Amino acid sequence: MHAVPKPREGSKRAKQGGDNLSRIDRYQRDKIQVQMPPNPAPHILQWLVEIGLTECNGMGESPISWREIHYWQQNTGVQLSAFEAKLIRELSVAYVAQKNKSDSENCPPPWAPRM
Repeated sequence: MHAVPKPREGSKRAKQGGDNLSRIDRYQRDKIQVQMPPNPAPHILQWLVEIGLTECNGMGESPISWREIHYWQQNTGVQLSAFEAKLIRELSVAYVAQKNKSDSENCPPPWAPRM
C-alpha cells in the first residue's frame, strides 16, 4: 500500500508523468475503502509498526535488523518469544520484498487470489 506504482516504461502513461502518490494515498484521495485480509495476531503487527517496518541503508530500504528488534525490546520492556521475534523479522523481509514488487502499477495486492 505504501509503494508508488510506476507505469510501464515507454507507455503513454509513463510519457505523461504520474501523480507520484502511493496506493494508500490514492485510495484515501478517492475515498475507497481498502479491504484487508483478517489479522489473527494484531499485536504482532502493532509491534512491527512500533519497531519500524523497515530500516534505511545506503541503498534504500532494508528489513529491520535483529539489533533493532533487540533494542526495541530493551527500551519497551516487552520480551518477545523467539517465535514472535522471528515472525516480526520475517514480516519486515516480506514487506520490503512486496514493496519492491509493488512498484509496478499492474501488481496485484499480495492477498489477491493467484490466477
